[in-house]
Amino acid sequence: MKMFHKIVYTTDLSESSLKLIPWITYLSKVGDSRLEILHVVNSISPFYKMILGWNTILDEYSNNHKHKILSTLESIKLSLKENGINHVDIYLKEGTPHWEIVDFLDYTKASLVVLSNSSKNEEIGSTAYEVSCLSPSNVLIIKGNSEPRIKKIAVGMDFSRYSKNAFILSLALAKTFSAKVYNVHVFDSASLEHLPSNLIDELLIELNLELTKVFEGVDIEPVIIKEGSDGRALTKWAKENDIDIILISYRGLNDRTMFLGHFADEVIRSSQIPVLLVRKFY
Repeated sequence: MKMFHKIVYTTDLSESSLKLIPWITYLSKVGDSRLEILHVVNSISPFYKMILGWNTILDEYSNNHKHKILSTLESIKLSLKENGINHVDIYLKEGTPHWEIVDFLDYTKASLVVLSNSSKNEEIGSTAYEVSCLSPSNVLIIKGNSEPRIKKIAVGMDFSRYSKNAFILSLALAKTFSAKVYNVHVFDSASLEHLPSNLIDELLIELNLELTKVFEGVDIEPVIIKEGSDGRALTKWAKENDIDIILISYRGLNDRTMFLGHFADEVIRSSQIPVLLVRKFY
């Protein structure tokens, strides 16, 4: 069984997006996945064209620009094939980037889209954020220069059926990459400030039991984070414990009005390690 049957690599050919190529190679080779490389060219406003008199020079310039991009994409494809990725296709679309990416994912039924952080600071870029909200596929966001490695996986667990989807996917990842899974719950101590301490202690014991799962061939460790109450507590813990990737799930299907929710939003904004948003249901 393939971990991800089809991976879409979106690139604007910036330095940050090209740094994803080692990750793309790593994921595609291990899972023998089909890889599709997508670049979206921003289209010129029809109003601007009208003002310029629909000058054919604009069309010639646009065609030359697309030809150069296709040549660059072909070079990336050739390099990937030389590195053992057998199934690679390239696509060039024109329009608003996040909408074109979402439509492409919906049409191709991809199981994973890989995005980089194109923002100059540590915040997530606008296109990556919009795709994260609207994608019908699982989304992997990679910031900075993290090396392609999946040996320690943290799953954000709030015990909803959605977070259980993330946990199920983490098991598959763990078996594929021989990794350890940390089943992590951020304890909402603020909402329990009026409870007696003995009941809080009892609750922590029960939560720990719920987090303790036994699956053949997978090393799973329960973790309860008591400091903090949102996604930043999870990303801080993950960074301090050298976690390679964070898995969190978010609900719903692609209805073009989807939002991440507070916890997932905090995770993707604050995390300095790769985050896999689990959209698909298992």
